[in-house]
Amino acid sequence: MEYSLESLLESYCRQGLMSHYCVGWGDYSRPELTSTWIGDRSRSFDLASLTKVLCTLPLVLQSVRNNKVSLEASLGEIFRTLGREIPGELSGLSLRSIISHRSGLPAWMNFWIRVLGEAPVCVDGLSVLELIAAAFRSRPTVAATYSDLGFIVLGILLECLEQSPVDVQLGKFYGSQRGVYYPRRRKDDNFVGTGYCPIRERRLVGEVHDENCWALGGVSGHAGVFGSGLDIAHSLACQDQAGMIAQIALESQKDMKRRTGDKPTFGWFTESSSYRPELLVLKHLGFTGTAVWILPTTKLFVVLLTNRVISSRRSSWINPLRQKVFERVLEETL
Repeated sequence: MEYSLESLLESYCRQGLMSHYCVGWGDYSRPELTSTWIGDRSRSFDLASLTKVLCTLPLVLQSVRNNKVSLEASLGEIFRTLGREIPGELSGLSLRSIISHRSGLPAWMNFWIRVLGEAPVCVDGLSVLELIAAAFRSRPTVAATYSDLGFIVLGILLECLEQSPVDVQLGKFYGSQRGVYYPRRRKDDNFVGTGYCPIRERRLVGEVHDENCWALGGVSGHAGVFGSGLDIAHSLACQDQAGMIAQIALESQKDMKRRTGDKPTFGWFTESSSYRPELLVLKHLGFTGTAVWILPTTKLFVVLLTNRVISSRRSSWINPLRQKVFERVLEETL
């Protein structure tokens, strides 16, 4: 299977659709002993929205376990205990509704339009909350709307709770030289580039592709994390050892009872496999061409990393490729 997957991915490279890739799979409880890798397993990719499940979600769960917050608590209640007020209707949103993308928050808004071609502005977190609150005119709902804004809010909350930047918290959680990371906290000259950015007028190597994250200083709850396939495997092992993946699986199964199809659940998405439809599959995708899947029942993880944005931000081929890679690994491993 390794040869057939490598041939498939190399064909996309020859077409100029991407220049680097990594595919890996194994048992996430002991990845160092069980993993198989194809491609650039040690090079660091911009993981984009994988930040949500490899950084922000586990840090929030850690705060819950340390009794600093409750999943059912509203933002207003939490910030009042910190001596701060949350603006507008954001105050009524619970952590659970934000994690599960049921807050009613819009998917996206533009934070970078005022800093075109300039240095990152490192906007104050509470100022960002005010911008989001001004655009928010909704209520929590059972219907899921995938929202970058929700995880930007969670990142700001984490920094206020811990009185520490999210990138510092992440380094402590995984260990300074293992696990996924924000580039400003680890020196690394082995980055995979994501192409030319017309806004910043330069090629991006080791610099976050997401413009909103860049405008927020390169560290955010929705994007900004980098890592290799090996880093992701270590991160999943850490979450498993802390009992977090089991908790996420349980919460996701509860969410699945309220909705059907390929929808966000407890931070992750659920996916149905045509090969083993009875298994719970949790996945998350990243805009730069990344993906991670976990099967809590078997402890299988599958990782696909690419830099598909070097050819186009709109790539109709990337989702079929993701699915093909995932299904091939399942066929050979289960």
